Amino acid sequence: MSKASDIRLTNASYTLETYPYQRSFAFGGQKVESAKMVKAELTVESKNGKHAIGIGAVPLGYQWAWPTHDFTPEQIESTLKLLLDSMFDLANDYPDYGHPLDISYTLSAEYEHLAKVVGRKLKPDFKVPELAVLLAASALEAAMFDAFGQLHHTSIYKLLGKNYCSHTLQEYLDAQFKDEYLDKYVLPEAASSLKLCHTIGIEDPLTTADVSAPRKDGLPEHLVDWIKGEGIKVFKVKLTADVNKDFDRLKNIDAAISSVYGDGQAAWSYCVDANEHFASVDQLLGLLEKLKHDQPRCFERIEFIEQPFSRQTWGQPEFSVKKVAALKPVIIDESLTNYDAMIIAKEQGYGGIALKTCKGMMESLLMVAASEKLGMSRAMMDLTCPGLAFLHAAAFASHVPDMKVIEGNGRQFCPNASKHLLKAHGNTFKANNGMIDTSKLQGPGLGF
Repeated sequence: MSKASDIRLTNASYTLETYPYQRSFAFGGQKVESAKMVKAELTVESKNGKHAIGIGAVPLGYQWAWPTHDFTPEQIESTLKLLLDSMFDLANDYPDYGHPLDISYTLSAEYEHLAKVVGRKLKPDFKVPELAVLLAASALEAAMFDAFGQLHHTSIYKLLGKNYCSHTLQEYLDAQFKDEYLDKYVLPEAASSLKLCHTIGIEDPLTTADVSAPRKDGLPEHLVDWIKGEGIKVFKVKLTADVNKDFDRLKNIDAAISSVYGDGQAAWSYCVDANEHFASVDQLLGLLEKLKHDQPRCFERIEFIEQPFSRQTWGQPEFSVKKVAALKPVIIDESLTNYDAMIIAKEQGYGGIALKTCKGMMESLLMVAASEKLGMSRAMMDLTCPGLAFLHAAAFASHVPDMKVIEGNGRQFCPNASKHLLKAHGNTFKANNGMIDTSKLQGPGLGF
């Protein structure tokens, strides 16, 4: 049913801007040296002729969304740009009024076709991977939700109920959500603060002993300096999926943090992430058992494991994580591209999901509702989101019930992309006693 609050899209455009990393970021068998940011600008019109402009910004992190050795980085970036062009053309041709949720849902039905058309220009019968499609669409979706809130001078998180949405969640998910709207699953007001999770890349120095030549570039030189400066107590550790190397790395990280906080049992915590590189369940179990036996305190500090196996093995019985989950909870990330994937994850032993706004505002909101219904935990993870992209992620996280932590590594690797926002949001980009301030992320639209 149509609503008086509905909008239509009148002009959608985007720009690409490259930000060199101040420090390289090593993970998943690759090293990232720069961020290419997609900044979308979208004008919308109400039924009574009023207009508003929304902004969305997302890093085009193909290294995560489309890891491959079959194509060069230049080929991948060129293909993603063609996909972006096609998506924005589709948005500009879309004639109907609606809520951003409905418009995004309708547009997304065409994305698989676009992925095939664009993919064939790269290689016959090739289709752009689903995760890369979500990534490419995410800036456009963010701008759409932002514009809707700007038009109504209200936070988008207050515009997700039956007074604004034409359909219940059953339209997008299944009959379990009959008569339910997103406002049942998100907070109308932002939490005032979140714990910041600091990412420890594979090559990141831990102590002074690991720094052969100080950079003196304005950033802390090593992990211990970061901890002393910001009081961080939550860490994501990037792993290599080499059991012995990862054991030694975790042992050394634990020792470095202990040098600051002492040897207390519960002073800090980890999540660990090998970016899908573990080859088997037994290999991962080998690392966990070794830690449990030889480094019990380090083992106890691990709160969860991020998706350990390749998305190419998704759904295969031999990659069920039930045995792993008996030791530590496991959350799904790269394979979580839709509701069906979440149901499979639950069946395979995954106990939680990784939320990332770079998968799209619509998808992220729906996954919040679905995870609550399925009894799965949620973790707000990062794609090295600097600047506006991190404010978007932080605002989103602050409206998710029971969300306490957000990963934020843009400040570690690409701080220059956030400099123009520090005057207004400096306490969001830098932690104080391990916390970032999200109290200001309650404005119209996306909140900032």
